[in-house]
Amino acid sequence: KKWYQRRVRDFKRITINMKNFLALCFVATSFALDDVLRDVLKSPKATLKLYGEFIAGEHLNFQASEDRMRFRLFRANAELVAAANEEESSAEFGLYFFSAM
Repeated sequence: KKWYQRRVRDFKRITINMKNFLALCFVATSFALDDVLRDVLKSPKATLKLYGEFIAGEHLNFQASEDRMRFRLFRANAELVAAANEEESSAEFGLYFFSAM
């Protein structure tokens, strides 16, 4: 019976430590993501790569002339998102389907 109680106590301790670790990872990731978007926007190649991943992930397909316009819109919206995330607020903004519109 003592063996079982020790196992339960150890399991609870591991569970609490795991929850704390996951919470810390979540907070660190949310802070890191803001900086990542701003850093990507500083590099034209990285911004173009992000745009390519975005349109592939959203299954979007544009003609060449429209694609250039959509890229400019995407970059402008990404800059707005990065600026909004830099403000001290509890809201967190991101890129989604309408970011290229």
